[in-house]
This record gives sequence, C-alpha cells and structure tokens, in this order.
Amino acid sequence: MTSVGPDTRHAQIVAPAEPTQSRQLEISNAVVRIYKQYTGRGPRTARTHISDGLVIVILSGCLTRAERSLYEAGRRELLMSQRQAMQQVMSDEMVAAVQAIVGRPVISFMSTHDPEKEIGAEVFVLDGRQVTGPAQVAAIHG
Repeated sequence: MTSVGPDTRHAQIVAPAEPTQSRQLEISNAVVRIYKQYTGRGPRTARTHISDGLVIVILSGCLTRAERSLYEAGRRELLMSQRQAMQQVMSDEMVAAVQAIVGRPVISFMSTHDPEKEIGAEVFVLDGRQVTGPAQVAAIHG
C-alpha cells in the first residue's frame, strides 16, 4: 500500500486492470451516449486521451441543428451560454462515467467548445486515489 497523505492514508494507487486503449474507447462511447441522451444527437467523433491525472475528450461535429442556427445568426453568446447550461446538466453523469471507467475520483471537470470549428473538449482532472465502488466515490466527495 502506498500512502498518499494524511487524508488519504487508506487509499492506494493501483495499476489499471484494462489496457488504456480500451478505457479510452469506453470513455469516448460514454460521452457520446450522454450527449445523445441529453441533446438528441451526439458528436460525429470523440477521441479520448488519458494522461497521468488527466482525461481529455476531444469532440468534433458536436453542434445540434438549433445550435448551428444560433451560430449562423450571429448569436454566439447565446449559443455558448446554452452550451454551458447543458454541460452543467450533463456533468454529473459524465463525471460518474469517467470515474467508473478509470477507477479514480474526478476532482475537477471543465468543458469548452469552439462553435466555428465545431470542436469541443471535456477535461477531467483525476485524484490520485483508486476507487473501488460508488460508496467510496461518495465518501471522497461527501
């Protein structure tokens, strides 16, 4: 067991059981599924990058028809405000999915979009502790 500090003395860092590539695909699929569930359609592509303590999902083709219409009408601020509100609605589910897949708590989630290029980024900053189940995630964040 590796001690990681006074508040986390019972936590340990454990090597992932699955290869990184399958976890990347699993996260990409989860993010696309969540987008579809909340917006009616998912992005055309999603590519996940996992680095030490960081998960980044790059999305392309993620604007809905309504969002594209707002952008084309010059209503970028309204589009970005709407996107930000939707991200807040989806964030708990995205965070839970990433935590379950990587086995580590997410300590910060950020999202941004470039409507001109139709590219988005979902950024998850991970805690160093390994998670064994939902109760442990709740205990860490509670």
